[in-house]
Parts: sequence; C-alpha cells; structure tokens
Amino acid sequence: MVLHLERPQDLIPEPDRVDHQHPDIIAEVAYPVVIPRIPHDHRLPALDGLLDSPHFTRPELWQGPQGPLGVPPVLLGGHHERIERYRREQRLALTARQRPDLIARARAEGRLAAQDERFLRSLG
Repeated sequence: MVLHLERPQDLIPEPDRVDHQHPDIIAEVAYPVVIPRIPHDHRLPALDGLLDSPHFTRPELWQGPQGPLGVPPVLLGGHHERIERYRREQRLALTARQRPDLIARARAEGRLAAQDERFLRSLG
C-alpha cells in the first residue's frame, strides 16, 4: 500500500488522545510514515564515507566549559568554495586520526582527489 500524505501531521493523534504514559506512540505512528518520505539527500550529508566535520554555533565566540571557542574565520567569510574545502579537510583530518580504515577504503574506492591526498600527506 502506498500512502501519499499532504499533511503527515494528520496521522499523529490529537494531544488529548495520546496515552501520556507511553509518549513513544507518536514516534511509532509518525516515524514509519514521515521519515521514509524525506528525500535521502536531506537525511544525511554526503560525506563520502568520512567522519563529519565539527559544527559550530552562534555566537561566533562561545564560552564553553574549557574556555572560549571561536568559529574559524574561513566559515565566517562567505566564500563557499573555501568553506567546503575547509570542511573537507576537517573531515579528512578527523577520519585519518580516528578511523584510518575509512581513509583506506575511500582511497581504494577512488573517492579521494589529488588535493585530498596532498592534504593527508601534509598531516604527517
């Protein structure tokens, strides 16, 4: 059976009809219907099998438990190619440090560009 929904929220029970002892009922009702309808490219970013790069928040300088943490200037500059290269290098560095097997797999499958290989060599 194919179910086409214009308003997936119509499948979620009214608040007064939900058993508040079991709030997971909403997940049981909504998940099988709503999540599969989300296009695949909106569920996960394309990471080419690498670990994800760090994500930053506002404000640009955040007072964290270990002291201030700033957003790297390249992410604030607005140059999309530089931002994407920065993120790619962060993914490569993190993956090389924590999961070298994923780097080897990406290399074997031809998913690393010459620029990626140069960056990885620069890491030492």
